[in-house]
Amino acid sequence: MIKSALLTRLLRPLSASASSVAGITKTSFGQLVDGTHAYVYRLSNGTGAWVDITSVGGAIVGIHVPDHCGVIADVTLGFDHAQQYVKEGPFFGGIIGRFANRIASGHFCLGDSCYQLDTNEGNNSLHGGSGGFDKRLWSGQVRSDARGDVLQLVLLSADGDQGYPGQLVVTAEYRFDRHNRLSIHYSAESDQDTIVNLTQHPYFNLNGHDKGDILGHQLMLNADHYLPIDEAFIPTGAIQPVDHATDFRRAKPIGESLFAEHEQLKIARGYDHTWVVSKSSGDALPLAATLYAPESRRRVSVYTDQPGLQFYSGNHLTDTLIGKGGVQYRPFAGAALEAQHFPDSPNQPHFPSTALKKGEVYTSRTELVFGVN
Repeated sequence: MIKSALLTRLLRPLSASASSVAGITKTSFGQLVDGTHAYVYRLSNGTGAWVDITSVGGAIVGIHVPDHCGVIADVTLGFDHAQQYVKEGPFFGGIIGRFANRIASGHFCLGDSCYQLDTNEGNNSLHGGSGGFDKRLWSGQVRSDARGDVLQLVLLSADGDQGYPGQLVVTAEYRFDRHNRLSIHYSAESDQDTIVNLTQHPYFNLNGHDKGDILGHQLMLNADHYLPIDEAFIPTGAIQPVDHATDFRRAKPIGESLFAEHEQLKIARGYDHTWVVSKSSGDALPLAATLYAPESRRRVSVYTDQPGLQFYSGNHLTDTLIGKGGVQYRPFAGAALEAQHFPDSPNQPHFPSTALKKGEVYTSRTELVFGVN
């Protein structure tokens, strides 16, 4: 078992002063079918912009930032009701774990032991299984430190959860500063050797979540290589140089090559691949991607210490998917940019390791920086 002192420290109640800190407020997000209550935490930065994050799956419910005229709009896809985050399937904004992306056949070995995971996408385990972290109710705390206010979400994942070994304590911390920078920091500790790969899964439409598709958005990916996939969406093992359709080193519209005659795009019916983030020795936190909407002139840049960035162009969203305000989220309604380790890493030894040893601490850091051109 993880030391009780660790759980006590992570889950201790708010002090009166911390709960009333200006900038982060807590409101009800309704009741789930099991009778538990969900909440939304609003992170306001004092400039008129704000981010809403719910205790259900740690999902980013909305990001409200200005365009070039100063008009505030919500630029992420999501739902109006807490229960929708538990039941429905696009992983809108949620914390993905224990393992983001796919593990082939839901099977992996670690040391001398092998494990069978919950399989929820054909034979594969996707985004931690059918009961992944995005479907859980997290414990929320508002704290203050020398850098200001922070929202902390905590989840205890039991040994054997979705088939994963070890009791895992996961902490996610969020800050939203006056530069419209949303900082996300994960940490996790297990009482047994296990694997961990966490990410956030926001879908962006920088013209507004209700403004059609993102085919005209311009995307830059700081990557010379990407991971091709097989028919089951599992990486083939190749780390392949980008080509005409997968080269985003210079920003180009998402729709420019989306329907190109390209084997990988035919498999995924668009983009649903991992790019290998290019890093230099001087990068404190490398730039992985920048997404820009010419109409609103909003942009978001993704900085991360993770080795990969999954870009998903919303290929499998459907007309029957009803989001915030009754909006139909059709195919390509949003672009997901997910900083993470490579898919199926436990079964591909040449990929960066996702193993977490007993007593060690997993950490990752990603920043989403919003601005205008």
